Amino acid sequence: MDPNILRFLLLLFVINLGFQLVRRFREGFMADLPHNLLLSADAALCGYALSSPERLTSIWSWLGIGIFVGAVLIPGILALLTQFAMGKARWDLATHLLSIKQVFAPSREGRRQLEHVARLRKAHAGHVEEIERDLLSEISRAADPAGKRLMQETLLELLAFSGQWERCLALHERMVQEGMTRLSRPTLAVALIRASLESRDAVRIWAFYRELQKFDPADPTVSSALLSSEIMLLAAYGYSDQLERALSPVHRSHPVFPVSSKRYWLGLSHLQEGNLEKASGYLQFPPALARENPILDRLARELDLRGTEKLASPTSDLEKELERMASQVPVRFAQVRGPKPPIATGLFLGGMLVAFFAQSWLGESDDLWTLYQLGANFRALSVFEEPWRLVMAMFLHAGLIHLLLNGLMMFMFGRILEVHFGFLRTMAVFVFSGITGNIASALIYRQGLSVGASSTVFGMIGAVLMMFVIARDLWHPVWRKKQIQNLVFLLLLNLLLGFSMSMIDNAAHIGGFLGGTFLGWFFLVFGSTGAWRRWVLRGLGIVACLLVILSVVQVVRHQGKARLTPMSWRQGGYEISMTAPVFWQAGVESLQNPMCKLMPTVSVNQAELPEGSRTEAEVIEQYLVQHQAQGKKDGLTLLERRLLPGWTEVEYSFTFEKTPGNEKIFIKVEDRMLWVLRFVYDRRCGPSVQPFIGSVADSFRTQRFTR
Repeated sequence: MDPNILRFLLLLFVINLGFQLVRRFREGFMADLPHNLLLSADAALCGYALSSPERLTSIWSWLGIGIFVGAVLIPGILALLTQFAMGKARWDLATHLLSIKQVFAPSREGRRQLEHVARLRKAHAGHVEEIERDLLSEISRAADPAGKRLMQETLLELLAFSGQWERCLALHERMVQEGMTRLSRPTLAVALIRASLESRDAVRIWAFYRELQKFDPADPTVSSALLSSEIMLLAAYGYSDQLERALSPVHRSHPVFPVSSKRYWLGLSHLQEGNLEKASGYLQFPPALARENPILDRLARELDLRGTEKLASPTSDLEKELERMASQVPVRFAQVRGPKPPIATGLFLGGMLVAFFAQSWLGESDDLWTLYQLGANFRALSVFEEPWRLVMAMFLHAGLIHLLLNGLMMFMFGRILEVHFGFLRTMAVFVFSGITGNIASALIYRQGLSVGASSTVFGMIGAVLMMFVIARDLWHPVWRKKQIQNLVFLLLLNLLLGFSMSMIDNAAHIGGFLGGTFLGWFFLVFGSTGAWRRWVLRGLGIVACLLVILSVVQVVRHQGKARLTPMSWRQGGYEISMTAPVFWQAGVESLQNPMCKLMPTVSVNQAELPEGSRTEAEVIEQYLVQHQAQGKKDGLTLLERRLLPGWTEVEYSFTFEKTPGNEKIFIKVEDRMLWVLRFVYDRRCGPSVQPFIGSVADSFRTQRFTR
C-alpha cells in the first residue's frame, strides 16, 4: 500500500481513538475496562507505527489497522445494521446483530442496547408496563427540568401508543401546570389529538390541532403530522366517503398510514355514520395484520365491541374547516409518499462515481492530465479564467479511499439535510459550499490543484449544524445533542488531519464550512416565511443545478485542450521564457509534466559558437551527429526531420530503462548561439505532451541579462 495512504489511515485512527478515549474517561474508564484498554493499546500501536518511515510499512501498521477494524469499524457497521433492523421491527435480527457487536466491542452501552431492544419488542406486542415503570422511575429521580420534561414527553407518547388515553391527557395537564407553554414537536400534538379523540373531547381535539398548525408546514415531518391529524378528524366526524376515496386501495400500505391504520380509521368513520356492518368489516383484522400491529388490533376489536359516541356537532367555522380537509386530504394523501428519497444526495454521489469512472477510463485517478481535462481546481487560473472548474473539482477524487471517505460522510449527513431542506435547497448547499471552498483554496494556496467533495461535505455539516441550532424543536433533545457532538467531532477530526498532512486542503474545508453554515442560516431564517422568499430559495437551487450542467458541458468542450501560461527561468546568462500547459511544473532549468517519469519533459541546451566560417546548417548537422552518437545505448532511432520557420525539428524514438519513449528536438542558431529545445516523454504521457509541443516551441524566447 502507498505509504501516504498508510500514514493518513493511521493518523485518522489515532485521532479517532483519542476522541473516543477522552469520552470514555469522562463517562467512567473502569466501566468497560477490557475494551478501553484495547483501544488505548491500539492508539499507542498506531502512534508507534507513525513514529518512523520504517515502522510505517511494517507489521506494526497492519496490526494497528486490524485492531481498529475489529474494535471500532465492525461494531460501527453492526450498529448501523441494528438501527435498520429496528426500523423494520425485525427484533430477532436486531438482537443477533447486537450480540455479535458485543463480541467485538463488549461494553456497558451494548448491554443497555440489548435490554432496550428487548423492551421495544415487548412494547410492540402491547406490553409497555416495563418501559412505563422505568420512565416513571427516571422522572422521579430527574433533577434537570429539561431532562424531566423530555422523559415526560416520551411517557406521554408511550401512553398514547398503548391506548391509555385518559392517563395521557392527565399527564399533559400536569406538564402544563408545571410550566409547559407549548408543544415541542409535532408528534406530541398527534398523540394528544388521538387521545382527545378517543376520549370524545372535541374542545381539546381542536386546541391541539391549532397547536400543530403553528409548526412550519414546509417541513415534511410537520406535513405528515397534519395529514395524520386531519384523517383522524374526518374519521371522528364520519366523513367516510371522502376517506374511502383518500385511503383507497385499503389493502396497500402507505408511508404515513399502514394498512392497519387505514382499516382502523375507516372503521371509525363508518361507525360514526351508523354503518355498523361495514365498520365491523374494517375493524376485524386478519391474523397477519393482527401480528403486525397487535396494539392497534386490540384497540380495533375494543372499538368494534363497544361502538362509539358521536362528537358534538361542529360550529359553522369548524364545519368549513372539515369541508376544506375533506376536499384536500385525498389529493394530499396521494402526494405524500412518506420521507422523500434523498434525490440530491443520490445524484451528487452518482456524479462522484461517474467522475471516478471517467478518471479511470481516461487515465488514472491521480493523473494530472486526466484531472485537468475533467475539471480539477488548478488554483492559478480557475477563479477568473476557467470558473467552471470550481464546480467540477468537487466531483473528482484523488484515489479510491478519498472517494469512499467523502462518499460515506455525504451519505450519512446528506440524507438528514435533504429530509428537511428538500431537493433544491440541498443542491444549493452542496454546490455553493463546494464553490466557496474551492475559491478559498485558490485564493490561499495560489499554486497546485485541489479535487474532492470535502468542501461540499464541510458545507453540508455546517448547514446541518444550523438546522439543529435554529430548528431545535423538531428533534428529540438527546438525539439532537448527540448529533451535534458527532458533527463537531467530525469537524475537529478533519481539521486536525488537515493541519497534520500537507496533502489535505484545509482552506477548502474551512471555506466550504463557512459557505454551508451561511446557507443553512439563510434558508432557515430568511426563507422560513413568505412565498416570495421561498421562490428565492428555489431559484438558488435551480441556479445550482444549472451550474453543474453548464460545467459538464464545458468539460466536454475542453477535452484535449489546455490553457497555456507563461513560464520562465534564468540559464547561462539568458532569461528563457515560453508558454506551457498550466499543469506542467517548473523544475531546475526545465519544465516537467508530472505524468512523464523518464526525465524533464522540456529542457533547453545552449552553446556559444566560436568565431569561424561554419554555416548554420553545418552547426546543426554537427550537433545532430553528436546527439545520435550519445543516444546509441538507448536505441535512439531517427523518425522524422523537418525544416520549420526558424527551427529544424527532429524526432527520435528510444528505450530508456525498458520504457519506450519519444524525443522531439527543435534547433536553431541565433546571434552566434546554438539553441536546442528538447521534449522528452514516454508513450503513456504522450496525450498530455504531443498536442502542446508546437505551441511551446513557437513561444520560446530568449533575452540576455546582465548581473
